[in-house]
Amino acid sequence: MFAGEPQKALAAYERSLKILQKGLGKEHKALAKPYHDVAIAQSALGRYDEAIANFGAAIRCYELGGAKMQKDLMSCYAGLGDTLYKTGDFTRAYARHAAALKIYEEVFGADSVNLLRAKYCALMAGDLAGLGNKTEALQNYEKALKVANKILEKSNDKHAKSLKAEVEAKIKEL
Repeated sequence: MFAGEPQKALAAYERSLKILQKGLGKEHKALAKPYHDVAIAQSALGRYDEAIANFGAAIRCYELGGAKMQKDLMSCYAGLGDTLYKTGDFTRAYARHAAALKIYEEVFGADSVNLLRAKYCALMAGDLAGLGNKTEALQNYEKALKVANKILEKSNDKHAKSLKAEVEAKIKEL
């Protein structure tokens, strides 16, 4: 609806959140997605402090939803990690990306082959590189590359190809 228009999206999401808060209060599992949407739009607009606060509120609300909301919680942790990375807070970004991967493994299994697993490993590698931990960053990039290659063995997935190229470039930069 608002693709490429984060300012319009933010205005709509904030209105929706305020309406829901009037009936539900500040923390309710039904508020998780609206907080998450507001945070994504704020991050896209470079309003990182506000986005971080709203990602936090979304996480608290997703946690109220229990197991049914694990995939959304995973996505929210990843979004928070991405936003923290943009601020240069690599330590906290790594912790949030690691939390997303942990939830992924609980939901899909520790050995599953999925592009999300590869993406989370690559994100954690970027965080580690930002912290100057090149050895561990390389290990995570290699994990991401291994998963992407397994996906490409089975299909010609364009997203796996793109991630593979991105990871190979990052490895060369290290």
